[in-house]
Amino acid sequence: MRALCLALTLALVLPNPALAWGPTGHRITAKIGEDNMDPAAREAMQAVTGARSLALLATWPDFIRSFPEYDCLKPMHFLTVEDGQPVEEALQETPFVGGKCKKEDLQRLGIPMNVVGAIDFFTAVLKGDNAKTQAFAELLSLGGAEPLHGSIELTALALLVHFAGDVHQPLHVGRGADRGGNSVMVDWFGKLENLHMVWDELLIERKLLSYTEFADFLEQDFADRPAVEYGGGPVAWAEESVVHRAAAYEFGSRPGQNLPELSYEYADGVDALLNQRLYEGGRRLAEHLDRIYGP
Repeated sequence: MRALCLALTLALVLPNPALAWGPTGHRITAKIGEDNMDPAAREAMQAVTGARSLALLATWPDFIRSFPEYDCLKPMHFLTVEDGQPVEEALQETPFVGGKCKKEDLQRLGIPMNVVGAIDFFTAVLKGDNAKTQAFAELLSLGGAEPLHGSIELTALALLVHFAGDVHQPLHVGRGADRGGNSVMVDWFGKLENLHMVWDELLIERKLLSYTEFADFLEQDFADRPAVEYGGGPVAWAEESVVHRAAAYEFGSRPGQNLPELSYEYADGVDALLNQRLYEGGRRLAEHLDRIYGP
């Protein structure tokens, strides 16, 4: 338990590798989500979270990826969808899971190993599905992991908030050949980076805004636009990401150029999409949590 508390604390201050939106992006989505929940639903949720904000919880699922006890949770952060492949078909495939996580255990427990299935699974846990709650508790125990602050529900909520952000990051519904852009090396303002890291963190961090400032900016920027629709849930959100991810690869290379050079032109060109996906993730998270905790 002490290690879990330390992990949650360190998640607030330590940088993360290219795993998801990155700490700032996840906090932006989580803050927008919590701010836009129905007040009654938010009050019911706070019986689980206590004084902890969703922004605090949102980065924990990335930090624990360095702990082998949580190996079975790693594939839940993404979904591999090839070009032209229907998302529903991709959901039937089982990704490789290493470390302490055994494929036969996952099949026996019926726990999905992708970001779309994980959202649905943890939604069911939070709605009180006893069979899925017991399956999740057993999954944690197989690796020797403990629930966050001793609470299965709090653990499920932290994971759900995080994965709602992940599925809106276009490269988290990525191609298998380049591992969602992780294998695509680029020259980012003169520094060697990979495309996934550019989208997870670098596009956001170049704004030099805190997560609260960024969330407030998005709330103001989208205030006069049409309301974000729930959009059919996680499968539809993943389908959107498949469509949007093409924009992430829209960069050219000049003769003699070793790596694609991404700088102001690229960053400015994808800025609107970046903001859209962060904001959509937050507003949809709010509605999703209202459906769980609301009357």
